[in-house]
Amino acid sequence: MSAYVVDSQTIDTLIAGALRARLFGDDEATEKGQMLWRENVISVSYRYNLPTRDATELAEYERDVEAYEYAPCDPTGEMVVRAIDELDYQSCEHDGWKASAAYALLANLRLAFPPPPPRGLSRVQVKPYMWRGTINGV
Repeated sequence: MSAYVVDSQTIDTLIAGALRARLFGDDEATEKGQMLWRENVISVSYRYNLPTRDATELAEYERDVEAYEYAPCDPTGEMVVRAIDELDYQSCEHDGWKASAAYALLANLRLAFPPPPPRGLSRVQVKPYMWRGTINGV
């Protein structure tokens, strides 16, 4: 599996989604974005052993995280879902991922932005015969 550090636009998309879902306020946007991105860098660093293999590259990533400031954007729900999946996949390399605040934030974002149903199916596809019988004694 190949892991990479996501770009700042992916983080902005996630933060915009979290703000839309009211998971936190505007005053926390940059801090939460840095937290998400930092967790991604930790994962890539762990996967490729950057502290010993390429400390310069790791330092560049860390500078980018520290310099990050949320840039407001207006992503679609589908864009938020894709960004959730991307960051989750690119950040799961280290053992602490599932216990991290970043993982918890993505879990809450998943609740606020459920993935669309497979093509050709509605969110709830119920066949008429499934309702035959009694409901509340009727």
